[in-house]
Amino acid sequence: MDLKQTYRITDKPNQPYINCTPWEQAVDDEIHTREATLFEEGPLMKGLIASVSRRLGFTYNLTLEKIDQIYETCRYEKALHLQTLPAWCASFSKRELKILEYYEDLKYYYKDGFGNNVSGRMACPLVKDMFEKFSKTATLRDPTLTDIGQLGTFYFTHTTMILLLLHRLDIAHDKVPPTHDNFATQNKRLWRTSLIDPFAANLAAVFYKCSQGEENQVAFYLNEHIVDYPGCNVGLCSWSFLENKFRTVVQPETCNLDFCFNASPSLSPALGVVLLSVITLWSRLV
Repeated sequence: MDLKQTYRITDKPNQPYINCTPWEQAVDDEIHTREATLFEEGPLMKGLIASVSRRLGFTYNLTLEKIDQIYETCRYEKALHLQTLPAWCASFSKRELKILEYYEDLKYYYKDGFGNNVSGRMACPLVKDMFEKFSKTATLRDPTLTDIGQLGTFYFTHTTMILLLLHRLDIAHDKVPPTHDNFATQNKRLWRTSLIDPFAANLAAVFYKCSQGEENQVAFYLNEHIVDYPGCNVGLCSWSFLENKFRTVVQPETCNLDFCFNASPSLSPALGVVLLSVITLWSRLV
């Protein structure tokens, strides 16, 4: 098959949160910024600010904003030059880098992640698209391009959308949510944005037709690594399991962005659910 003759480009908006006032209000609400704010004001961050300021030779404490700028410079330089030690990274100990990483994870957890139920709704149309295409593929005994219309669906978007989609798919969902006072017990947390949402982050959902065992199987790949999805066999999921899991999620009455355009919806927190975002159907093309 000549795949060059089969692709189709559409121009669907893949940053729906940009013009969604309820989502913008939710992420700025005190309820969703509280944990990060309390962490800022806590002993770990105050101690870090004092230590870094003294290490750099200042007789007064730098602001958290200045230290965050140094941290950003450090990690961007390190990402670009992996074999070197950027000068600004010498400002921090390994523990201090972990504290700053955790601080950022807190912000994203309650902005895009499981700490904000509005964020899960933003990615629902993507999950619905995957569900509908996979449902159609599952009914076909020997799918061909003619049967399913396309072998792959690719979405190109912003880093925020990756986190929103992980939230809706229930990936990287910790049993105990990160909070301002449990840093010491979160060393093995799943919601670690430096790993789940790095530069060029990508997510693939792949549908397999298997010759042995259950015929229809699905696997998720996050940044080219298979996701050990809860309820699945080392990352390989029965389609019937996922179908049951997401059937109620993708109902058209609720799985839409209509709430973005309705007046003042009720917003409440839930402690609890690009660079490149990819959904690939039945034949892996990535």
